[in-house]
Amino acid sequence: MKAFLLIYPAVTLASLAACSSGSNGPATPPTVSCATPAMVDLAPGQSVILDPTATGGCIQFPDPAGTPSAHLVVAVATNGQETPDGISTSYSLTGGEAVAAAPAPMDVPSVGGFRRPGTAEAFHSHLRAMDRDLARAMGTGVIAAAPPVRRVPPILGGQRTFNVCANTNCNSFVSVTATAKYVGPNAAIYLDNAAPSGGYDQSDIDAAGALFENPTYGLHVLDTTAFGPESDVDGNGVVVILLTPKVNKLSGNCSQGIIAGFFLGLDLTSGTGSNNGEVFYSMVPDPNNTTGTCPLSKADASYLLPVTFIHEFQHMISFNQHVLQRGSLFTEDTWLNEGLSHFAEELGGRQIDESACPTPPGFPNDTLSKCLQQYASGDIYNAYDYLVDPTATYLIEPGSSTGTLVERGANWLFVRWMVDQFATDSVLGNAFTQQLVMTADHGVTNVENRTGTTFSILVPQWQIANFTEGDTNFVQTPATSRFRYKTWNLRKIYSSNPNSFLRPYPLVPPVMTTGINRSGTLLAGSGLHVIVLRSAADTAANIRLTTGNAAAAARFGVVRLQ
Repeated sequence: MKAFLLIYPAVTLASLAACSSGSNGPATPPTVSCATPAMVDLAPGQSVILDPTATGGCIQFPDPAGTPSAHLVVAVATNGQETPDGISTSYSLTGGEAVAAAPAPMDVPSVGGFRRPGTAEAFHSHLRAMDRDLARAMGTGVIAAAPPVRRVPPILGGQRTFNVCANTNCNSFVSVTATAKYVGPNAAIYLDNAAPSGGYDQSDIDAAGALFENPTYGLHVLDTTAFGPESDVDGNGVVVILLTPKVNKLSGNCSQGIIAGFFLGLDLTSGTGSNNGEVFYSMVPDPNNTTGTCPLSKADASYLLPVTFIHEFQHMISFNQHVLQRGSLFTEDTWLNEGLSHFAEELGGRQIDESACPTPPGFPNDTLSKCLQQYASGDIYNAYDYLVDPTATYLIEPGSSTGTLVERGANWLFVRWMVDQFATDSVLGNAFTQQLVMTADHGVTNVENRTGTTFSILVPQWQIANFTEGDTNFVQTPATSRFRYKTWNLRKIYSSNPNSFLRPYPLVPPVMTTGINRSGTLLAGSGLHVIVLRSAADTAANIRLTTGNAAAAARFGVVRLQ
């Protein structure tokens, strides 16, 4: 017990006020009285999930009777519906007379990794919103699913004209003429005839084609094995990869990130601007900045290209499986769609041969292989940013969201945790992820049907796991097997890299010894973590959760740590 208690050093009341997730109450919090509290009398390792509306919002920890205890309490909003503005609720969590709190969340340095901040995030989310609108238009017959033109397989050296988004709204298009520089059994790589000098040469393009096509660890086989086959609406047998400076120009001056590439569902329809086939777009090297945006070396472009493709190819497969194959009026919900695409990045890091991954530029991480650094380091950083303050960010982001990196961290963490818990092969989880993609279900319905568990249970369990992950003082038992990530030791990764991560572990809950009083907002899928410490001499304690929106489906999750 002493070892556990030493993990939570003395902290100050003043630090609580700085937390973005809630606010202090009065200097002396009110006594919590509850008519019919739910008794939380657990042995170490035991847990319970409760609906506060059934108990007047109140839980009670009994008199310790001479045995000190430590519990983790999470208060979370579990409604998984994706709405334009997001589902949230105001909350108040009270208990006792005194508070000890975690340090205020700190700014996290943006270092290395594959990350899409600012403009790039907004553009990516805008494309997924366009895909949602397309699915509904196709389902009602406004736009035809089948393109009017059937294309023959491309030939090496052949030229083709493409439509490319002219701006980040993608409401107009520019024409690009490109030449097929690589043609394989599953992919054809076209290079814009107007690509600037100092960029990709034939050997670079051949290497990219070989990485895509490798029968063991190629990008094509990894994504299709994990998520199902892509479409072939134009009958040419390949996915076209278009490398063009028109993508570079979408990033502007790159001050808010680089749009490394994208997939557009419009290309699988007959809508205006469609290329009537499977196309993935990516930038080109521009070391001399001839596009007037920002310099981009060949090394940086080459480093980002495969990571971007494996992410976007999942979106292409998902659109095919949900909309084209099953005629759904809905694409996958954004939070789950993005979570699966970031999971695809991780799959690349786990399965691609180390010989195919370059030495990471400038941010070596001794706890990750070269390939995991190239493909999954962005996910690790995004997850850290989320775990610093889980109450501040949606898991189920609103339809109006620009798709922030922190949301992506939550999306990836939840998918990773699901695969760990419900896949037969918890490392790769191919059969499970195929079930998530090869369906007409979407969002929370998809998740519940694949896991056989309600979302109101899954979310509290996941949020508990976000704290107990890798905590050696919390002894995992079969009853608490869901309170972990089986394939990552995030505590080790973060604590082993103090130059990149300011905290040894980002999630540091406020600590309740004799009392707590917090208020704020619970966002869908996310919530508040609190440590409740009871000494041998303490008496019974009540904790009461009140919320302002029943639709948010608030839940208590409690696990006795020791």
